[in-house]
Amino acid sequence: MKNLIPMTDQNIIILLVLAIVISKIIIGFLIYFLVKRNKELKSERKLLSEHNQILKNHVEIIESQKDELKDAEKFKLKILSIASHDLRTPFNDLNMMFDNFSLLESRPDIIKESMKEVKGQICVVQETLDNILSWTIAHLKKSENHAQEEINITKHINTIVDLYDLRIRQKRIKVKFCMLKDYFTVGNAETFNFAMRNLLNNAIKFSPI
Repeated sequence: MKNLIPMTDQNIIILLVLAIVISKIIIGFLIYFLVKRNKELKSERKLLSEHNQILKNHVEIIESQKDELKDAEKFKLKILSIASHDLRTPFNDLNMMFDNFSLLESRPDIIKESMKEVKGQICVVQETLDNILSWTIAHLKKSENHAQEEINITKHINTIVDLYDLRIRQKRIKVKFCMLKDYFTVGNAETFNFAMRNLLNNAIKFSPI
């Protein structure tokens, strides 16, 4: 029969101390592994958050590029609309005047007057092309802020009316501009001229013959 260690009070205390020490060691290891795992989880969450932010940034860039493409498409359609609208009429007028030149060979005075009208129509075309070029450059530079300047309203409108003199006479209508002195405003002259030309062009176009 094996020898048994007597369970004295001292032995019981020793066993309890050993149990406590072992328990603390086990708890210490558990705490260490839990803390380590918690740090790993925090690191993984941080890394995941960074990846999510990167993905979010890429999505925002893609959305921004989509918006830019939409704006570019709208701008292209706008330019085509302006070109077809503002250039068709003066070219038609020029074509009609050239067709009539052969009938006016014996009238140098009328031909001289017609050449002035041709020059006026060419000025309309040139100014329209200049405006289209200016807006295209501004759009490519992503800038909507056109140069601001003092605009002589009276002078600009009188010039525009003179450019459309041929069409006004062809439709046998009268255009009265009742400004007896110079009036001024501040803005972009090209935009102002374009708006006024369109206004007068539509007024002439839709007026009864």
